[in-house]
Order: sequence, then structure tokens, then C-alpha cells
Amino acid sequence: MADLKSVLFGVLLMFCSCEAYKILAIFPVPSTSHGILGDNMIKHLLNAGHEVTYITPFIKTKKYNHPNLKIVDVSANEEYFDESLTDIKMIMSGALDYKDPVLMAQLTIMLATTTLGNPNVHSFLKDPNQQFDVIIGEYMFSDMYSVFQAVFQCPFIWFSTIQPHWGILKMVHAPLNPSYNSDYIIGNVAPFTFKERVQELWYQLKGLFYHKYINPEQEDKVYQEHVVPILRAQGKPVPNYEELKYNASLVLGNSQVVFGNAVPLPPNYQHIGGFHIDEDVKPLPEDLKKLMDNAKNGVIYFSLGSNIRSKDLPDSMKEGLLEIFGKLKQTVIWKFEENLDKTPKNVHIVQWAPQQSLLGKLKCNDNYINGLYIYRYTAKIKEISVAYHHSPMKPGEALNFWVEHVVRTRGAPHLRSVALQVPLYQQAYLDLLAVILAAVAVILLVVKRILSLFTSESPKLKRN
Repeated sequence: MADLKSVLFGVLLMFCSCEAYKILAIFPVPSTSHGILGDNMIKHLLNAGHEVTYITPFIKTKKYNHPNLKIVDVSANEEYFDESLTDIKMIMSGALDYKDPVLMAQLTIMLATTTLGNPNVHSFLKDPNQQFDVIIGEYMFSDMYSVFQAVFQCPFIWFSTIQPHWGILKMVHAPLNPSYNSDYIIGNVAPFTFKERVQELWYQLKGLFYHKYINPEQEDKVYQEHVVPILRAQGKPVPNYEELKYNASLVLGNSQVVFGNAVPLPPNYQHIGGFHIDEDVKPLPEDLKKLMDNAKNGVIYFSLGSNIRSKDLPDSMKEGLLEIFGKLKQTVIWKFEENLDKTPKNVHIVQWAPQQSLLGKLKCNDNYINGLYIYRYTAKIKEISVAYHHSPMKPGEALNFWVEHVVRTRGAPHLRSVALQVPLYQQAYLDLLAVILAAVAVILLVVKRILSLFTSESPKLKRN
């Protein structure tokens, strides 16, 4: 009984010491995988007692019901993500090249422009009663969501959906070294070959050029059109767009060092990967449970994710995959959007599957990057699991801790990287290189001049 009283007292003390903050969460990407991350982030924030306003495109397909939750509907963004942007035939033919950082930037700038121009967002920004302690914005290769902090005048946190990469690190620190850190859309795994290092350097230089000289003009135009008039109408300062986009307090990364490379990161980048994983794994539907229980040789789950559809694969590829799957001894579950005729006995088509519930019994999954990192180290999976779970706090707890830390420290200025104050040419010592090259050039000119004097005087000496 004494122990129970102690536990109850501790719980009450915890709730009493926790301040409730008003948080704005911006997750406008109309992709199911992004929606899962956004939904679980607000779940943790709400569970901690905070009030959350959630900008989301999934109001028509999901039910959001919580007394501390307000929704800003940007479901019109789903029209932006039409089938042409995820047509696998166009991707395979090269008509859509998602490895082109310029294309990715343009697509995400257009999405951000659509979001800021949404009437619901516009009304929300104009409402003088809206006040927040902190803003969390999803970083999707566009800096434009940073403008929300100008309206609400509070700290801003970026949320990155993938492993650390130069695109997000440049916002709070400096780009990562391309000699050992992969670009976010190439998928190379360090250590790189010479060719891969050249490729990584080229992609980063190209991306930095567009980020510095091309994209800001378009983004600033949107800022001037949609946000600046609101700031002036409300009598608030109008910060420079360049100042806003580098003013984030923190990056919360959907990453964990055990699943990627241990690259040096600034203190204002914090891993929270795994926060979206439900600890209470739901039981499988009866048909899938029976299928997996009877799979003597294990199960392979094949899925192209939430954006790319298997039904759009060329017929020849569908037939080829079925032929390969049919030769395997494992049971294959293929997430497919329509029924397939004449499938091998070991291949089972499902239009939807509870992926997390399936993972425990799988022998293999289809994610390319995860495969490169993990398949080569199958014997170390348990070791990786231990490293992942051996942490001072769970990912969801880390999420709330760092959000609250930013609010309590008024933007966490103590975590701000000094690298933001140092231009890239100075970080790379290009100015020193210029001085050295200039000195070498001067020395060579002097030596050449001296030699020319000697050679010009030689004939006179011979005549004398």
C-alpha cells in the first residue's frame, strides 16, 4: 500500500510540475507516411497536456477528437498530390526524376505556396486571438514554413522526416561533409567510392546554389504576398525572409544513430526516431494471423509504400515479380491496390496491412535504404535493438522534453550553432586558398620576370 501511495504521489507531482503550452504543428504534406508522423507527434504532445493546433490535409479521411486539439484544414493540398506525381511508369522512364534536387525543391515550394495561400490558413494567420508558445514545422526541402514565426512571434522548431542530411543541417548549423554523408535523395552508403564522393559533392553544391540564389527569390515573393500584409495590418515587425529561415531553435529528427551513420551533429539537432511506433502493438486480423502462423518458412512483406502503387507497375514487372516470389519457400504478402489473377500458392494479395503488427515475424522488407544499412548486418540486429532501446528516455518523451526545453529557455539560444555566423567560403577556407593561390601567382610572376631579365641580358654579355 505504501508503494502504491508513493507511485500515485509521484504521478500527481509529475502532472502538477508539467506546464501546458500552446503549440502549432504544421504537417501539410498530403502523404500517408507524413500523416502518420504528424498524427503521432500531436498524440505525444496532447498526452503531455499541451494544447495543439494542427495544420493537416487529412481532415476528410481521419477523425480528430480531443478537447485540446484544433484543426486547420488544408485538405485541398491533396489535389496537388495527384497521380501524375507518383506515377511509377513516369518515374521508371525518367520523366519524373526525384533524384533531381531542383525538381524536389520546386515541387515542395509549390506545395508550401499552396498551403500559405489556402483560405483556412490565411484566416488563421489573420486571427489576432491566435497565440502560441512554440511552432513545429515539417521540413520538406522548403524553408517557407519558417514564416509562421513572424506572425506568432515565438520559437520555431523544424521536424525532419529522415536521417540527418545537408538540407536540414544548413538551417541550424552547416551542411554536412559530403565525403561521408549522403545526400537525402541519392541513397549512397558510406564509406563512398571515389565516384560516389564526386557525386555527393556535385549534388550538394548544386543544391546549395539553388538554396542560396534561386529558391529564395520565389519563396520571398510568396512571403511578401501572403504574410507581410498580415504583419503590417497587425502592427508587427516585418523580418527579412533570409533572417527568418535561419532562425530555428532546434531540429527534431525522425532518426536514430543506430540506424544510420554516426555523423557529427550540433546540439540543436536531436534524434526522436521511433516516436511514431505504438508500444501497444495491435493484434493481427484473423486472416493475416492464420496466414502468418502457418508460414513455416517465414513471411516476406512487399509494399511500395503509401505514395507509389503496385497496380501502376508495368505488366511485365508484375509478372516478373510473381515469378520470382513463386520460387521462394517463404510466404509472400504483397500490398496491392487491386486483385491479381493466377498468383502462386505462396503469394497472398492484401489491399491493406497493419505493417507494425507484421514486422515481428518478417524475414525481409522492401525498403532500399534500410536494406543497404541492415541486410549486410543481419547478425547484428539484436545488438542494434539493444542500442536503440538503451536510451535515457523514450523517443516520445524526448520529443516532449525538447519542445518544452525550447519554450522554457525562450528559444534555446544556448544551443544555436556559431557556424550560422560563418559563411561557407570561410568554413571551407576558400579565402585562405585564394590568398595562397595569389601568393603563388605573384611568386611565379616575380620568378618569370627575373628569368626574363637574365635571358634578355645574355646576348649583350656574349657581344662584349
